[in-house]
Amino acid sequence: MRTCIIAVIVCLCFNLSLSAQPNPDFKKVDDFKLNESKVRVYFKDPLAVLVTSLPDFDTKPDAQKNKLLEVYLQNHEIYLFSVTSKAGKVTSYVMRGDPEKKERSSFYQVEITDGDVLDKSVEAHPRKQIKDIGIGGEFFEHMAAFQLPQYKRVTTTQVWGNIVHINRYAPIKEALTKIIQDDQQQGQKL
Repeated sequence: MRTCIIAVIVCLCFNLSLSAQPNPDFKKVDDFKLNESKVRVYFKDPLAVLVTSLPDFDTKPDAQKNKLLEVYLQNHEIYLFSVTSKAGKVTSYVMRGDPEKKERSSFYQVEITDGDVLDKSVEAHPRKQIKDIGIGGEFFEHMAAFQLPQYKRVTTTQVWGNIVHINRYAPIKEALTKIIQDDQQQGQKL
């Protein structure tokens, strides 16, 4: 009974916090140092994007919401790790969906781009893609609903009729940090 009540409250807050999302762009969620580089981490809330781009999203049937989220995640960016070297060079590591992996549970990849992908005045293209990063899932702790104090510790909940796991940031940070370190080491060898 308690699980059912928590699930109902999470769903209500989920829909309310989605409606309050005015800007679906990347939002800064972390800063850290890696060797001599500064890393800024941004998250683009897929649900905020869907609610903003589809005003009737909240009124759609649960199955359709699930499908829209799935399609969005397979084709768009979720996290951006923007790395600035001591010399001021910016490299962008974008965790995004890989549409070629539709039937796999780990359907994210990382695109590495020299330059700042947030700088819209510069057209940058990825120089490298890392296809298998071992990360999957559809719900992330940085989503607006899971940022509410009462849901910070929730790891599994019911959303749109499905029991879902909320992906923690720590394993994502660990995977991307390893990719950044490997990329920096390869760059030093050239």
